[in-house]
Amino acid sequence: MNAVSRRPEAHNYIATDGYPLYYTLFHAATVDYQKKLPDGSAYFAVAKPDADPIKAMECVKRATIVYIYGHGAPGYIGFGPKGGWYAKWQEGIKKECAIDQNDFRTVKFTGFVGCNTALTDRVYGNLLDEAIKQGATAALGFRDRLGYNPSEIEKDPGIIWTKEFWKAALGWLDEDNNGQLDSPKSIKGAARHALEEVKKKTGSYWGYDSWEVRGEDLLLAPARCK
Repeated sequence: MNAVSRRPEAHNYIATDGYPLYYTLFHAATVDYQKKLPDGSAYFAVAKPDADPIKAMECVKRATIVYIYGHGAPGYIGFGPKGGWYAKWQEGIKKECAIDQNDFRTVKFTGFVGCNTALTDRVYGNLLDEAIKQGATAALGFRDRLGYNPSEIEKDPGIIWTKEFWKAALGWLDEDNNGQLDSPKSIKGAARHALEEVKKKTGSYWGYDSWEVRGEDLLLAPARCK
């Protein structure tokens, strides 16, 4: 809980791969929808590029939402050149970077948007499973490799998926074009909507049809602490 604003916190992270435009579009696709919801509630929302994974983990204890868009692998999600998080701690990894060594009880939803983040590594475990074991209410990841498009970042499927997910989850959609915003969708409903928008706008699913959710199929609006 943010001590000044008294609002639930949404922490968003992106690995930019050296493309500053990724961060600009990612910020618009997350913070702009989270900071004030149509129902009048709000998240204290921040987006950070190429963050330090240790500092990010230190912030988890006060987060309601943790959303990471980076390169992934079974049991791992990257924040950029400074490293990433593992599902389970092993020798040689700082404990601050292992989910099973940390407390996720304040987290309602954590999204791991990267390749193979829903899969299990025999050593490092499974990101979704460990987030739930450590107290998160819901966790999302992907089984397959995800495509990305740095040559046309505005059409990058991960940016599109992110934008459409948060629009749907927080109640910013008007799918009937009748001038009335639709009710917020659950995590799974928002993931389905985002997937179809990726296909509609790029002609392919780019691996985003392999999304998977563990835990409860929550509504993330209105914004509220766990």
